Amino acid sequence: MMAKSFFSAAICLGLLLISSSARSQEERSIFFTDQELSEIDAITAAARMGNPDSAADRVHLGAIIYSGPNNWRVWLQGNIWTPETNNQNVRIIDVTPQQVRISLASPDNGPSKEITLRPHQTYIISIDQTIEGN
Repeated sequence: MMAKSFFSAAICLGLLLISSSARSQEERSIFFTDQELSEIDAITAAARMGNPDSAADRVHLGAIIYSGPNNWRVWLQGNIWTPETNNQNVRIIDVTPQQVRISLASPDNGPSKEITLRPHQTYIISIDQTIEGN
C-alpha cells in the first residue's frame, strides 16, 4: 500500500514539474497581472535593499548577533548587515547586544532621522512610530 502511494505521489510531482515548465515564459503568474507583478517586485526589491523611501515605508530589525563593537551582525530589512555594509539611505550608527541606532536619509535632502530599534521592532516612517513585530 505504501509503495502505491509513493508511486502516485511521484507521478503527481512529475506531472506538476512538466506542466509548470511547459507554461509560457511570459506567463509569470496565474494570480497577478504583469502590472501587479511589477509593483510587487518594486516593493519587495526596495524592502530588500533597506530603502526607507520605498512604498514599504518600514524599517524592521529582525535580530542582533553581537561579539564586540566591531564584530556584529544585524538582520535589517531581512538582510544581514555588518560593520562593512554601506547603504546611501540607511546608516548604522551604533550596535549593542540589545539595540541598534540607525540614521535614515531624508527623501528631500533634509536632516537625517535617527532611530533606535530592538530586535523584532519595526519603525514606520510615515507615522514616525516604532511598533513590536513586523
